[in-house]
Amino acid sequence: MQGRFILIVEDNADARDALRMLLELDGHRVETAGEGLEALEIARGKDPDIALIDIGLPGIDGYEVARRIRACGRCSSRSPATVSRRTGSGPRRPASTPCW
Repeated sequence: MQGRFILIVEDNADARDALRMLLELDGHRVETAGEGLEALEIARGKDPDIALIDIGLPGIDGYEVARRIRACGRCSSRSPATVSRRTGSGPRRPASTPCW
């Protein structure tokens, strides 16, 4: 199977870099962003297959990043998978709240 293009959105540099390295070792192409607005620029220009988005981001939270990526014209034709996790900061939301 050919690797996917994955966007990682994580404000913790160590976690972001570790995940990037693991995914690249598995044959994926990876771009990273440390905050939401940067992630939106990457997503608009490069249309990721998968977005791994931290919920507790500075500025706009991961839920809003996911919503905006999903709403953009290029990305709305298909639904990139999203994995979000809680890091201990940011608003609490029920686990059943959809990311997209």
